[in-house]
Amino acid sequence: MISLIYQILLFLSALLTFSLSIFFWKKRKLVASNYFSIMLLTISIWSFFAGMEIIVQSLEMKMIMIKLQYIGISFFPAFYMISILQYVTSGRLPTKPLIIIFFIIPFLTLIFMLTNEYHKLVYQNIFLNKISDSVAVVGKSRGLWYFVNVAFDYLAVLISTIFLLHFIYNSRRLYKLQAFSLLIGSFLPWIPNIIYLIRGGNDFDFTPFFFILSVIIFANAFFRFRLFDIIPAARKIFLDYINDGIIILDKEQRIIDINLAAQKIFGMEKNIGSSIYNLLGNFPEIELFIKEAAFTKEIEFKYGEKYFDLFMSPIVDKNNSIVGVILHFRDVTFRVSTQLALKKREEELSELNATKDKLFSIIAHDLKNPFMAIIGFTEILENEIHKLSEEEKDDILKHLKEATSNTYKMLDNLLRWSQIQTGRIIFEPENILLNNIIDEVITNLSYQSSIKKISILNKLDLPYYVYGDKTLLNIIFTNLISNAIKFTISGGSVKIYVSVNDDSINIFVEDSGIGMNSEELEKLFELNKNYSKHGTSGEKGTGLGLLIVKEFIAMHKGQLKAESTPMTGTKFNISLPFNSVK
Repeated sequence: MISLIYQILLFLSALLTFSLSIFFWKKRKLVASNYFSIMLLTISIWSFFAGMEIIVQSLEMKMIMIKLQYIGISFFPAFYMISILQYVTSGRLPTKPLIIIFFIIPFLTLIFMLTNEYHKLVYQNIFLNKISDSVAVVGKSRGLWYFVNVAFDYLAVLISTIFLLHFIYNSRRLYKLQAFSLLIGSFLPWIPNIIYLIRGGNDFDFTPFFFILSVIIFANAFFRFRLFDIIPAARKIFLDYINDGIIILDKEQRIIDINLAAQKIFGMEKNIGSSIYNLLGNFPEIELFIKEAAFTKEIEFKYGEKYFDLFMSPIVDKNNSIVGVILHFRDVTFRVSTQLALKKREEELSELNATKDKLFSIIAHDLKNPFMAIIGFTEILENEIHKLSEEEKDDILKHLKEATSNTYKMLDNLLRWSQIQTGRIIFEPENILLNNIIDEVITNLSYQSSIKKISILNKLDLPYYVYGDKTLLNIIFTNLISNAIKFTISGGSVKIYVSVNDDSINIFVEDSGIGMNSEELEKLFELNKNYSKHGTSGEKGTGLGLLIVKEFIAMHKGQLKAESTPMTGTKFNISLPFNSVK
């Protein structure tokens, strides 16, 4: 009969705590109710398997039930302490590292209990102890970890009690009654638990029975004192401890409240009574919202370098008239920056794909053909050199020289292009006399221009200094002047001249060549267009030269522009800003 009463009470305790756990879990959006719900679940587990311990008869089965009780026994104090801390701080959880620390002892306790037979850390010896004719419990001699766990349990309860007492002392009456209910409901079961420990832990543990009283007290606290439903929500906690900016305006768009986050966002002190326009400048959306809106409106808002989702919610009086506005600023800079970065990355990937396709095209076609020519000519020389006349030998050598020279130029351009794409070009600017660069390039290209009888006119009549990289500038003008010679008919001319504006220096390379139409001009600086054509004497190109030039000019923070008319000529303009000109 006694056994049956014990079982009924224990299962009743399990049922009531489980039911209340489900009740609070459904209301887990209320402050602290989620952890409190899990705490009640641990009590339910403890009570249920304590009841099962009485039902089973063998020592082995009773130990299994005790191990299952420890799922609740181990974790109850940690969840209780967290729920109390969350309640007294109006919903602020302890930090994640602190929560992890709270659960170290419970996890170890459960593991040690489940494996106790291997190390005896929790219980050194176990035996059946009959406390009546119908009731037998497991007697134990306690190990080291048992006392570690007990110390942790009572420390957790002590800390929670201190916080609750401090909270009761500083709170209003309603909150005092809530906290006092939590204190009494939680403390009652520990009275029989202390007695159980003092008596050695070898008789019946009445702790789970007292949880029935705890459930009644907790339920009464919720329905009578609105436990977890009405909590301290003072303005300081509600406004100043949230990360989003909150500004409250009256009907005249004057600031009547502003939280710390908003003050930090806008870099201002609390300025009650000033117009919102003094803070944000012209903001017609707010005025329009006050006049017309009745529901919350969301807009994207940028302030300085940051982006915000701005929620505007009306404040209405009893006549449903708008008397103010709540402005809620949520910082979405990371989201917007990520979107912009993804878009930029998408563009970069598109450019890289175009680069890859261009390089493969050059390697597969433009480099293959010259090598085939070189191989063909060398085979002729190897197999038929004794049959060839001197004139034929000279002609083959001329073609070999031309093929190897063109191949070298292609490889050189490919190397420079790859260095640009991989960021291996070193930019070393210095004060340079531009006239010397132009003179050197003209001298190096004199053979090419003389063959086609093209005049190169250097119109730099004054010394012009630029601040740039000597090597890169040499490559820039070599490409541009070489191209001008390439696309100019024999007997034509190429001229180089300079003009200075208020904010830039402009260097022009102008030829009297075959020119380009608008479609060709549009393709000129686009890698994915794969644009290249033969010169007036059949000279070949890779299509990379001008792209390299454009990249190098961009490194000087300059611009490259082109103008062209078919059969009239082409003019390139290299514009360097004055911050690049010394």
